[in-house]
Amino acid sequence: MRIPRQVFFMIGLVFVIPIGAAEICGSLSGTLTLAESPYTATCDISVGSGDTLTIEPGVEIRFYAGTALQVDGTLTAWGSSSAPIVFTSAEASPAAGDWDKILVNGSATIHEAVFRYAGIGIRDSGSAYLDVADSSFRFNHFGIHTWYSNGTQCHSVSECEFSDNDQAGMLINYTKSNFVVSDCSFQRNGVPIHMDYESCPTLSGLTVGESNQYCNCVQTGTNYTESITLTSPGIPY
Repeated sequence: MRIPRQVFFMIGLVFVIPIGAAEICGSLSGTLTLAESPYTATCDISVGSGDTLTIEPGVEIRFYAGTALQVDGTLTAWGSSSAPIVFTSAEASPAAGDWDKILVNGSATIHEAVFRYAGIGIRDSGSAYLDVADSSFRFNHFGIHTWYSNGTQCHSVSECEFSDNDQAGMLINYTKSNFVVSDCSFQRNGVPIHMDYESCPTLSGLTVGESNQYCNCVQTGTNYTESITLTSPGIPY
């Protein structure tokens, strides 16, 4: 059945939103249900400390330009192979960087999800807990950016696909061995992984296509002032 559509003009941008799409803005908790999907984030949304937001399989969240989701509490987004959870742009002609990111300061479990057209799909800012698996990051500037993940809690990214991210599949700064990346694939990115600033994450089972723009490798920067131990990621440094 053809769904009627409305077109909104906002500071030179065109958003095409199905009539009846639920608008979300500000603090969220509880459950985003498939029955109410798609959701449109018209401003920054957040999960406060002590709050929990659950996202059902098949839910799609469309973000206006520059908006983000900040998680200070707990996010559980567990899709399925037949009904992934989708985080994407609200623009009619989407492009990388349309919306900002999901910033995780608290706890997040994200499985079977799709990230499209973000500046950064997920930014891990030394979160209490991060578990990302079986998810796809495509057409972003960066798929995942981890920053100061250097505590004792293990953060895991496993069996994810990073493709067509124009800067890097993953950007890793100030991150130690508690950050674990395993069995992920990278193709057509700026670089598969760039790491810098004393970073030495635990990398294993990675695969790359031959068409990443700058190198088919884990690219390391020059900002290392201490000895580190590098793991064998399955692709060259």
